Parts: sequence; structure tokens; C-alpha cells
Amino acid sequence: MAFDIPSATGNPIFLGVVFILFVLAIKRVTNILMNCVWITVAAVLLPLIANKIFGFPVPADADSLLFYIALGVGGYFVFILASSVYRILDIAERESKPVTGLLGGLFSRARKSISESAAKRRIKDEEKRARKEEERKRKEEEKVKKKEEEEKRLDEAKRLAAEMRMKEIEERGRKHPARKESFDDYLVIKDEDAEKEKIEREEVKPERKAQIRKKRKHVSMTEKFREAED
Repeated sequence: MAFDIPSATGNPIFLGVVFILFVLAIKRVTNILMNCVWITVAAVLLPLIANKIFGFPVPADADSLLFYIALGVGGYFVFILASSVYRILDIAERESKPVTGLLGGLFSRARKSISESAAKRRIKDEEKRARKEEERKRKEEEKVKKKEEEEKRLDEAKRLAAEMRMKEIEERGRKHPARKESFDDYLVIKDEDAEKEKIEREEVKPERKAQIRKKRKHVSMTEKFREAED
């Protein structure tokens, strides 16, 4: 159905709305016109006040006055345009808050999910490094423990060997008391003979070499003596 203007003009509500809009438009236009008038008055008074009171060399001819008026009115209309754009953007921002809020919530949840994933990966990496460090310490402790056990076994073997050796010396001393001193000398020389390789690698004096040869000769003679008695 087409809009019927004559019938609409008879509607009091429609007439009231049109009257309010007309009043607002007149008020707005009147405000703009009054501001333009004040700008014109200021453009005319500015050169006069600057020349008469302050003594500034401001031109006051007709062309200069028109330039001042055009500059002021143009700046005023630019200000009105900027204010209108700002209001439009403000209204658009208020109207778009639900959409931007929804998008902001989605983005915040996405950022939160990404940060949580990164934190979980970081925790897993730290746990992995901690497990590796514990494994390394455990292996080192086992290695040290094995080394200590090996040293204990060696010490025990040396102790048992020494005990057996002492028993052997005592047994031989009981069986052959006359040969005990010779046998003790034999054991001492045998211990010294175990280090002959180390002595030979070092620089040994001729007197020391003679002593070593003498001890070796004594050992061989003692062995022959024992074989003869057996």
C-alpha cells in the first residue's frame, strides 16, 4: 500500500515528530549561522585590535578580511565534519560492542588455549629433563657403588692372601726353625723383586744394580738350599 501524504499529515503523532525535527534542524542551523557570524566579527576585529592596541603589522584591507573570514568559517566546518565523524564512529562502536565482545572472547579463549598448551609442553620438557638427570645420577651412583664393592673385594682378597702368607710363614717356621731366617729373607727379596720392572725403567746407580744382582743371587741360592733339604 502506497504512503498517503494527505492522510499522514492529519495524524497528530506524525505532525508532532515533524515539528520536533524541524525545531532541532532550526536550532542546529541557527547555531551554525550564529557561529559563522561570530567568526566574521572576530575576523574583522582581529586586525583592528592587533594594529591599534598591540601595534602588530596585520593587514586590514578587504582582501585580508575576506581571507580571515574564509579561513575561520572553513575551519569551523572542518571541525563540524570531524565532530560528526567522531559521533558516527562512537555510535558504531557502541552498536558493535556485542560483536567485538564475542570476537574478543573467542580471541582470548584462543590465546588462553595456546598459552596452556605451551605451559604443558614446557612442563613435559622439564619433567623429561628431570628424569634424564635422575637417570644420570642413578647410573653414577651405581658406578661408584660398583667401584666401592670392587675395591672392597680387592681389599678382602689382599687380606686373605696376607693371612694365608703369614700362616705359610708360621707353618714353615714350625717345620724348619733353622731355615726360618733364610726363608724370611727370601720372602723379603721376593717382594723387592716384584718391583724390578719399575726400578729398571728408572735411572739406577751402579751400586743399586749390584745390590739387586746380589739379592737375586741370594734368592737363587736359598731356593737351591730348600730343594736340597726337601
